[in-house]
Amino acid sequence: MRRLFKLLGPALFIVILFTVVDLSRLAEIGKSLRLQMVVLAVLLFFPLMLTQTLRWWLVCRQLRIFVTFSALFEIYYISWFLGSLPLSGASAASKALYLKSEGIALDRSAASVVIDKVLDLFGIMGFALFGLMFLPHRYLENLLSGWLYIAVGTIFFLAALKTPLVKKAWDRALRFFVRRFGQIAPNLASVVSDFRQDTGTGTIIAHLLLILGIGLLRGMILYVLALSLGLNVSFLLMVACRSLVGIVNIVPVSISGLGTRDAVLLLILPLWGITSEAAVALGFLAFLWTVFTKLTGVVFWIKRYH
Repeated sequence: MRRLFKLLGPALFIVILFTVVDLSRLAEIGKSLRLQMVVLAVLLFFPLMLTQTLRWWLVCRQLRIFVTFSALFEIYYISWFLGSLPLSGASAASKALYLKSEGIALDRSAASVVIDKVLDLFGIMGFALFGLMFLPHRYLENLLSGWLYIAVGTIFFLAALKTPLVKKAWDRALRFFVRRFGQIAPNLASVVSDFRQDTGTGTIIAHLLLILGIGLLRGMILYVLALSLGLNVSFLLMVACRSLVGIVNIVPVSISGLGTRDAVLLLILPLWGITSEAAVALGFLAFLWTVFTKLTGVVFWIKRYH
C-alpha cells in the first residue's frame, strides 16, 4: 500500500501540466532543446556514478569487505536500474543481495548499504541548508545566511570530533534503515556500531569530501540540462535547486522525482524570472535524464546473467 503513494508525484505532475502551464509555450521551449548539451549531461552521469561508488567502496573497506571497485560499480549500476522499475523499491535491497552473491556475509553487505544510504542522506540535508540560502527573501537571507554558514561549519567540525550530538543524529538515521533489513540481517546493528567505532577523523574527512563532490556533480547535471533549454541561470542556483529537490524526494511519493521535482522548480525558478513553462520543462527533462540513465543499467544486468 505504501508503494502506491509513489503515484502521488505523477498525479501532481498531471495537475501541473493542465492547470499551471501553457502547453503550447511548453512545446516551444522543447523545440529549442540543444541536444549536444543533453548528451553532455548524460556523460556527467558516469563521474557521478563513479564518485558514488567510491564512497561505497570506502565504506566496504572500513567493513573489511574486499570486493573490487569494478564489481561494486557494476552492482551500484544494476541497483540504479532496478530502482527505475515502478513501485519496486528494489534498489537498496538489491545492492545488499548482489554483494552477498560475491561471498560477503549478508550482515556486512546490508551494513555497507545502510551506511552508504545514511551518508547520502547527510549530504542531502547539508546541501539543503545551502539551497535555503537562495530563497530570495532578503530579510530572511540577511538574518540567516551568516548563521547557516556557521551551522554548516559546526556540523562538519562536530562530525570530525564525533561528538554525542552527531552520534545521536547518526544513530537515529541508522535505526530507520536498520529496521528495513532487521529480519534478514539480525546482526546488522552490531556491524554498524563497530563501523562507527572504527572510523577515524581522516576517514570522516574523506567521506565529507565525497559528499561535497557528489552534491556538486548533481547540481552540475541540472545546470547543463538548464543550459540545453537556453535558461539564463547560474551554477550555484542549480546546485541550490537540486539540493532542495533532493530533500523533498526523501519522502517516497513519486517515481524518479516526477511531479515533486517540477513542484520545487515551479516554486523557486519564477523568483529568478524563469517562466513556469521553462521550470516544468527543466523538471521533465531532468526526469527523462534520470529514467534514461537508470535504464542504461540493463546492460550490466544482462551481462551478469549471460
